[in-house]
Amino acid sequence: MSKHPVTLGNFLKDSTGLHVVIELKDESAVEGTLSSCEVLHKLLRCRMHNCTLWILLFITVGIICDEQHSIAIEEAVESSFAGLTFGTNSYFSKFMRKRSASEPIRKNRCELKLVADYEFFRAIGNNNYANAARYLINMIERVNSIYTQIDWGIDVNGYRLVNLGFSIKEIKIYDRPSTSPRHFNALASTQDSFSPMELLKSFSAEEGTNSTCLTFLVSAKVFDHGILGLANIGQAGERGICATKPIENVFSNTAIMSVRRKSELMITRVVDLVAAHELGHAWGTLHDDPNDSECNPPNSQDGQNGRYMMHESVNSGYDKNNYFFSPCSIRSIHKALYEIADKCFVEEQAALCGNGILEDGEECDFGGQLAAEKTSDRCCTNKCTLKHNAVCSPRHSECCAENCNFSPSHTLCQPTSPDTCKKSSYCTGNSSKCPEPKPIKDGIECADEGKCLTGECVSMCQILSKDLSPCICENLEESCQRCCRSAKTSLCQPVKPVRYLPEGSICIQGQCHSNVCEKKLTDEASLLSKFFNSFKDTPHHKVFADYFVFIIVFTSLLVWCPCAAYIVYRDQKQHLEVVTTSEEDIEIVEKIFPRRL
Repeated sequence: MSKHPVTLGNFLKDSTGLHVVIELKDESAVEGTLSSCEVLHKLLRCRMHNCTLWILLFITVGIICDEQHSIAIEEAVESSFAGLTFGTNSYFSKFMRKRSASEPIRKNRCELKLVADYEFFRAIGNNNYANAARYLINMIERVNSIYTQIDWGIDVNGYRLVNLGFSIKEIKIYDRPSTSPRHFNALASTQDSFSPMELLKSFSAEEGTNSTCLTFLVSAKVFDHGILGLANIGQAGERGICATKPIENVFSNTAIMSVRRKSELMITRVVDLVAAHELGHAWGTLHDDPNDSECNPPNSQDGQNGRYMMHESVNSGYDKNNYFFSPCSIRSIHKALYEIADKCFVEEQAALCGNGILEDGEECDFGGQLAAEKTSDRCCTNKCTLKHNAVCSPRHSECCAENCNFSPSHTLCQPTSPDTCKKSSYCTGNSSKCPEPKPIKDGIECADEGKCLTGECVSMCQILSKDLSPCICENLEESCQRCCRSAKTSLCQPVKPVRYLPEGSICIQGQCHSNVCEKKLTDEASLLSKFFNSFKDTPHHKVFADYFVFIIVFTSLLVWCPCAAYIVYRDQKQHLEVVTTSEEDIEIVEKIFPRRL
């Protein structure tokens, strides 16, 4: 059978009795004997009207009717379709074998331009480029471990969307602040907190590019209202990933996040979840609907697996579902990836000279491959080899000085980190590598009010009992108290005596403020909230001028929608009567295909 889709109407001229299976959005299917595209349309409209289903927008195998419906037929069919019939069970088993045998897509990496601002360089990198770069690289590797495990479905060409993740095409780290207070790289001291919307605009204008799938800023600034990130929602190449066409000369394949909440840096597991969350928006999903029990499951007091990654408020990383996308998010992202993944993603590579990452076969890599003008590096050639007389590169080695030689002994290369229970580490003077730091003294406090023990941070819950683990109490009044979950009962309860979480800690609906859990969103992903917030403090005459077209369209919709609803209802009623008369030719086959988890 031809691999190219053709119009069903051409085949059905002078033919009757074509037996087809149409796969629907809920992964059930409609089976019946059809005589024309008109009957197909009526059948599907009836099915959609009764079950509120969407039709999948991809071809499984076979032919397309008006580019709207996916129809599967046997491969043995050649030119005559009249009288074609086949058994339901044998057909579906064959169809499912084809799906399971689908080849994985080869272009499986979304290339990133990864940017860090000066505040990140100072706070996370400790003014050391290699430290900052290593943090970013490790973060993306951990995020990849989340994304690459997911089966997103089938793309437009029939390839299975599996093992999809990110590759870093370029790393850019600002080692000095920008002078303009409106620049995304401005000093944090210029104001208490920054508008994430303004930062995203500045970042998109300054660093946006169509040379990568996505451009991602990691900052250490405090964002307004406890927001931790902001992303352009992926919309089939128009925004988010693969949006290669600028809007008003600004690229919208951009996202930003901060590693700082309030005045404190976040621990690694929360940073990873925020990064995965924002990248999920860029891939095409909104927040999970709080009223959808499938994608926003009930509370975890009884030992459930907790909230999914795209919950509207930040997750703690205590629960299993925190590291997984909900079924709703997977369906949304599949819709975005369906056509664009093959056009925008690239094949995974073992090494790429010019991306700023030291990889196998390279002596150094100073990056800059996306720069408008080719730059040179003091220590490294553009072929990723060390220059003459250079023994190392400060881009990759914590103990390499700017003169491309080893840093003097006793140079601090890794500061003390109570959260990781490690002491400070100092260069030896005869190596470019920072020595492995020694464990901090046992009993020193670390994350989650835990204590250091032999170089590891043991949580407060584990100190109380080995069968306890940290959790967030779902009772709003207890949500800002220190809570532990019992492995025996699966119950999450406050510790006694009561201990309150630090200011700004994650609670069930946002962040703790004065021991009260306040609703805070992880980001500003709500398109409507962004739109309506733009009205605030705007003169009425300017609002009318700026949104004149919107006002006219909105007013028209108030009149048009009821009329359209009536017409659709009448049309559906007529189609229902047509289909009912030939009910014996139609069988609804429920849940043929298992849901993807």
